[in-house]
Amino acid sequence: MLAVEPTAAVAKPKPQGIAVFDLEPVNGVSADLAKLLTESLLTRLAKSRRFASVVGGSDIRAMLDMEQQKQVLGCGNEQCLAELGGALGVPLMMNPTLGLVGGRYVLNLKVIAVEEAKAKARAEGVFDNEGDLLSGLPSVVEELLAEMGGKAPAIAKPKPRSNAPLKWVGVGTALTGVVAAAYGFSQVQASEDAKDQRLPNGRLRTPNELAELDAVKKSMQTVGLIGSTMLVGGLVAWGLSLIQ
Repeated sequence: MLAVEPTAAVAKPKPQGIAVFDLEPVNGVSADLAKLLTESLLTRLAKSRRFASVVGGSDIRAMLDMEQQKQVLGCGNEQCLAELGGALGVPLMMNPTLGLVGGRYVLNLKVIAVEEAKAKARAEGVFDNEGDLLSGLPSVVEELLAEMGGKAPAIAKPKPRSNAPLKWVGVGTALTGVVAAAYGFSQVQASEDAKDQRLPNGRLRTPNELAELDAVKKSMQTVGLIGSTMLVGGLVAWGLSLIQ
C-alpha cells in the first residue's frame, strides 16, 4: 500500500505595504473635508491588518524629492502611479478621489499593483451628505479589501445584552407591589371600620383607642402607597425590557 504524503499547507501571502495619496477633492469638495476623510481612510486601512505598513501623504512627500513631488501633481494613470510606487519602495499604491455630482458625494478608491502597473482593485461609494459619507467609508474600504483577495478580519461585535434580568426584576417588583398595596389599603379600611364598631363588651372605643387606630391607618396608607409605587415601577421595568 502506497503511503500518501500529507499535502503541504498553502502559505498565506505576506502582508504588503501600501502608500496612500491624500484624497483628491474635485468638483466643489472642500479641502478640509478631504483631509478629514483621508485620516479616516488611513485609520481604517491600518486597522484592517491587511497591510505590512500604511504610508500616508505626508510620508510620501517626505520620501520624494522636489521633482518627484511635481510629478505627483499630474499623476493619474496606472503607469505613472506604478513608477512612483517603485520610487517609494512599496508594492501597492492607492489613489483616492472625492467629488460632488448632482449634490451627492462620490468616493472612489483605486489600488495599483506597482510591479504589474495596473489597477488591482476599485471601490466606489455614493452618499447623500457628509454624515453618510463618514459613516459609509468602512463599507467602501471593506469592498475594496474583498476585491483585493479576501475580506478584512471581522471585528467581533459585542453580544446583545440580555433583557431577562430587567424583565424578571420588573415582574418581581410589580407582584410585590400588588401584595403590599392590597394589604396596606385593606388594613386602612379595616382600621376605619373598627372605629365605628362596638367592643365585645358593648362599649365604644376611648379617644386613645381611636388615636391608635388612626396611627395604624396612616401607617397602612404608607404601605399601600409604597406598594402602588412598586407596582408602577415594576411595570415600567418590564415594559422597558420588551422594547430594548
